[in-house]
Amino acid sequence: MKKLRRALLLLLCLALSAAAALGETVCMYVDLPEDFAPYGGGWGLSEDGSVWIGGGFGSPGQTRGGLLRVGLDGSCADVTPEGDRAEGLYGDIIPLGEDGCIAVRSVRTESGYTDYLGRLDAGVLVWKMELPGGGPVHLCRSGDGFLMSSKPASGAMEIRRMDLSGSEAWRIQLEERIVIEGMLAGEGGHAAYGMKYEEPHADGSGQNYTPVLLVFDDAGRLLWKWESARYDCHSFVAAAWREDGGVVALEQGGAFAFSAEGEVEWTYEADARRRGLTKVDGGFLLASISGSGEVHVVFLDADGALKWEEYIPTGRDWSDCTPFVCGGEAYVLLESMYAGSECLGLMKLDAA
Repeated sequence: MKKLRRALLLLLCLALSAAAALGETVCMYVDLPEDFAPYGGGWGLSEDGSVWIGGGFGSPGQTRGGLLRVGLDGSCADVTPEGDRAEGLYGDIIPLGEDGCIAVRSVRTESGYTDYLGRLDAGVLVWKMELPGGGPVHLCRSGDGFLMSSKPASGAMEIRRMDLSGSEAWRIQLEERIVIEGMLAGEGGHAAYGMKYEEPHADGSGQNYTPVLLVFDDAGRLLWKWESARYDCHSFVAAAWREDGGVVALEQGGAFAFSAEGEVEWTYEADARRRGLTKVDGGFLLASISGSGEVHVVFLDADGALKWEEYIPTGRDWSDCTPFVCGGEAYVLLESMYAGSECLGLMKLDAA
């Protein structure tokens, strides 16, 4: 991808409205199901350039699971399988081309929610397995298979390496107080990031947690682990590979760059809560929500130096944002927890 410049040329706001301009920002609008919202569901980028969004139709607590496929041209399709409108939500997703995906599905039962992992091809359920336990379930594509982190009914979180048929290659169990927020997969190695709960305060006033990062090889053997020595409520929320095999991990206060051996090489501090990170040519793109609907975009070079930053008004109070790269272009996915025509946005950053 060519070097990103500071000017923002295109913002694709997915809404039921007519085109409008916000300063230098041009908005294109498309139709969305009026009662759909991500509701904390996951998303995934397909090889064909479409973004798959998991969530539900309806109001919180009374949702029917839903899947949308959003094109980078602003098109939108409801790809929820026929007959799969049970009460619940779709979560994390791994798109498999234009018509297929592997997804997490939470279904409401009399005793709460039950999580399932399944593969869909052209709307047909190919296989499904129940995931006993509770807590967050995250997916990450890895070569000809994928990684899944989940928490069994009892015990600590696990990370599994699986193939596309749902067969398990290996499984590792983490320390009991570690919670995984996401994973990375690369050539010969993988990374998992999140937080580790610390002991409660001596006065019994609460429990802190600190960022944690784990890197393991392709067979699931732990290579190194880093956890903060600070005693605060922070977690790693995103990560990206460095050219040398190291990792840049993002937490609420900024970014940490680790060498391939697990040593901290540079940090970038920030006041605003950082919600997303992706690697671009020559550096890393960070994005966060700041103020009333402003998206704060930061570009750091490979050594962590700030090259530029922008505050882009959108007129919406977004709950989350995630930068990503597709076809050499950089985008920021915007999400709102509220159902309606403006619950998703797609911001395209200009390259020059």
